Amino acid sequence: MRLITIFFFVSILTLSTFQASAQSTDETFCTELVRKLPNDQTERIRLTNKSEIRINDLVSGDLYQVAFLREPAKYTLVLKALKDVCFDAKTPVTLFFRNGTKIELLSTNKDNCESLITVDLGKAGKDNKIQNHLLDQYLIGIQYTGFKKDTIKLKVGTPQNEMIQELFECISK
Repeated sequence: MRLITIFFFVSILTLSTFQASAQSTDETFCTELVRKLPNDQTERIRLTNKSEIRINDLVSGDLYQVAFLREPAKYTLVLKALKDVCFDAKTPVTLFFRNGTKIELLSTNKDNCESLITVDLGKAGKDNKIQNHLLDQYLIGIQYTGFKKDTIKLKVGTPQNEMIQELFECISK
């Protein structure tokens, strides 16, 4: 009986040490992926990706930077063209996933020629359909229309998709 009790306590100690080590590794991993942006006006912290995620337009070959922001209550997708482009307010934006799912949204930016488009991805939380897709599904593309009504089709490759999924896993915690 005494041997069983000792074995039981050693097993629990080993398991708790393993869990603490795994949690520490996750936190270190997320620290490498996520940057904290303080908002001086609201005193809240926004989270975003540290590393640039760059995606090419399939039509023109132009390069875009992609960022995801998590404010305390919501997620935002930010797309920035690396050349001068104008965008209308409420531009239709579609996210395409490998499983055939597509999610259609409207941009939240104002009319601008700052090469910037923003999209509200909804409230932060486990019930967020878009968040769940970005965590569990393979994002293959983002499509929207520019100011001149030209269609921009951004192809998301495997490295970018992996970065997006890892980032969302970290900022969802």
